[in-house]
Amino acid sequence: MNTTLTREREHWEDHSEPYIFYDDNEYRLILSLLGQEVLRGARVLEIGCGAGVWTRNLARLGAQVYHFDLADAIVERARQAAAPYPTQGFVADMHHLPFPNASFDAIFGSMVMHHTDDHREFGKEVARVLRPSGRAVFHENSARNPLLLLARRLVVGRFGVPRYSSPSEYPLRPREIENFSRAFAFKRIHIGRMVLMQLVVKYLLRTESGTLFTLARCVDNLLYRVFPGLRWMSYYQILEFQAPANPKESEG
Repeated sequence: MNTTLTREREHWEDHSEPYIFYDDNEYRLILSLLGQEVLRGARVLEIGCGAGVWTRNLARLGAQVYHFDLADAIVERARQAAAPYPTQGFVADMHHLPFPNASFDAIFGSMVMHHTDDHREFGKEVARVLRPSGRAVFHENSARNPLLLLARRLVVGRFGVPRYSSPSEYPLRPREIENFSRAFAFKRIHIGRMVLMQLVVKYLLRTESGTLFTLARCVDNLLYRVFPGLRWMSYYQILEFQAPANPKESEG
């Protein structure tokens, strides 16, 4: 396991709360990209299961879910969250997946891709265990908004403003997405919702509820509908990748 993932394991063993990073529209979009109509009975690999929010989502739809994370305690928590739906949980390094080629019909991860410092090798490994033409879908944060990055550098962790991320974390950069995608036939970036003003309230007021947070959500929703050209500024994105029909077409 590389040093970055070792640091991440040490942090998230103590911070594996059941965060939910998506809303209903994003949930439906993620399922449509994975192919909800074929999830029942499909072999699905969940990378970085955390507290098991998506482990349960996928298992209750009838998928054969194989989920892993960096520590036994995290994996067990996800397994319990999915109960009574059966799942297969294990500890693994996402750069070295313990499966033969073309083992899975679909692969999903929520807020995991930005935890690696070698996106090209990670992409190769994900493509290797994915069946030909299978899809990998990731729900991720984004480093494309310069205003958010400026606030992250100058404000977060200072002046009483909390820092929720681990010391090694950094939002996913466009070049990292490109490096990951080299092993795939195509990629597509989806913005399922606007999350901008909600972050301001979350960090400055330390709340994700109440009147001000509801108002912030309304403003974000308005920006999303009325100004689609601003959607790239959202903090969240959904990444869709499709494996080559012929594995020899992927990057060697």
